[in-house]
Amino acid sequence: MNNSMRNIIVMGNWGAGKTTFCGQLQGLLSSELGIQRVVYDSDRFWFEDAVRSDTRGEHSMLVADGPRGHMIFRALDGSMFNQAHRQMIAQLADTEPRVMTVVEYATGQNGKFQEGELLDQSARFLVEHLIQSGAADHTLLIQLYRPFDLRRQSNLVREDATDMTAFDTYGQEGGLVTPEDAARLGENFLPLNNVGSLEALVANTYRDHIQPRLAIGATIEGNFDSRKEQR
Repeated sequence: MNNSMRNIIVMGNWGAGKTTFCGQLQGLLSSELGIQRVVYDSDRFWFEDAVRSDTRGEHSMLVADGPRGHMIFRALDGSMFNQAHRQMIAQLADTEPRVMTVVEYATGQNGKFQEGELLDQSARFLVEHLIQSGAADHTLLIQLYRPFDLRRQSNLVREDATDMTAFDTYGQEGGLVTPEDAARLGENFLPLNNVGSLEALVANTYRDHIQPRLAIGATIEGNFDSRKEQR
């Protein structure tokens, strides 16, 4: 595998299709002979771990626990969650050769609270910390964009649908990569519009933008590992 790409971050607003995109991308990557292992991670996992560690409820409120990725909680201020994002981004600087990490990362409008630090959900926050940690050089950042009305319609029919009041409040468009930050990332930034077949979008993206950057190495069968089970 080309050392310049060990991580792929799929970022976007609520309901943009990130989870489905990541799942299909993992399947394609796991078939590459030069990749030993594909790891899936999500900022949601890091947030849930932070909530569990906040035993005194100083920064969050646990509403209902559940399977990995399905905890229901409220943020009381952004400090703990911003730190979780920093830690998740920093560990991408130390990923191993021949191991590809696929990360799901939610962006949106910044969360403001009566007290404490705001929750920074901007792409600017992500880009800054990718560069500061040294992970930007070997990370492809994919911005998956889907208009709000389409995201809202999709949420209405999901089995694990987000409460519509919360979706209308926090799922509004925001936190997108600016032209300045796109220029800083150069070829390691890829904007995509999810307005048609997501399956076709993943396949075309893999064929045109990802696979050409993978150097085929030894014939090692790929496999899939998820931090849903590891962490």
